[in-house]
Amino acid sequence: ISKEKETYLADLLEDLFAQREQVVIFCQFKQELKRAFEVAQRLSGRRAVLLDGSVQQDQRDRNLKLFESGTARCIVIQISVGALGIDLSMSSTAIFYGLTHKATDYQQSRDRLHGPTQTHPVTYYHLIADQTVDEGILLRLRNKKNVADRTLDRAAALELLAPKYNLENT
Repeated sequence: ISKEKETYLADLLEDLFAQREQVVIFCQFKQELKRAFEVAQRLSGRRAVLLDGSVQQDQRDRNLKLFESGTARCIVIQISVGALGIDLSMSSTAIFYGLTHKATDYQQSRDRLHGPTQTHPVTYYHLIADQTVDEGILLRLRNKKNVADRTLDRAAALELLAPKYNLENT
């Protein structure tokens, strides 16, 4: 993990905390989680919480409650742990400090901020350096989404046209 990426995260968090934003930081790997959590703790006045595979269920619940209540200004989440089953809609800002190869986990992570109580537009920051693995992953994720969108568009079109033209969706 580059020092520049960590510095950029710190600068971005300083700006967001100055605006009183609650921030979600998504990471893929343990080293990213550790670094991002350390930066968030330092800049939030020790008001950041962690959610990864090592956090026990009772502590996970406490961390989520601290974030939901606004006591914690930042939550650092391992993508595979935070992709499903949690509501992060009290925040309208997410930072992807690291990415996953899995398009479904990536999309589910983004969707966590669009819960029923979300009233603001959501902003996503992707901290991607040129010519890195993350740059390649982001390109692949976008390509997968484009393919999925085209597939769904085709399926939806066939569903609408099938009764009228006696078509089968194959």
